[in-house]
Amino acid sequence: MNKESILEMSRQENKNKDLVSKSAELDASLIAGIAMAVLSLVFYAAQIAFQGTLNWGLFAIITLYNAVLNIVRGIKISKKGVIFAGVIWLLLTILLSVTHICTLIETSTLY
Repeated sequence: MNKESILEMSRQENKNKDLVSKSAELDASLIAGIAMAVLSLVFYAAQIAFQGTLNWGLFAIITLYNAVLNIVRGIKISKKGVIFAGVIWLLLTILLSVTHICTLIETSTLY
């Protein structure tokens, strides 16, 4: 193989793989997750302070983010441990969602 054919093969392998873009996307995802968690905690604390009630739905949103992130990452890198972590996050999401909906039904003023 000559130098040109090796370079061409390398270009074909790396086609559509902009590492800077991937890194920026990962950083943005991390910052978005942190911002979402902080805002959810602020809303959760405000609801406790002003109404004296708990809002499990906000935590369900945070856990759903972590579930999807881990499941997708685990599938892409073929790591069963990461997929398992995602499934645990998903189960917690379901538990928190059910708790939130039950609380909404119990405190509903429509009935």
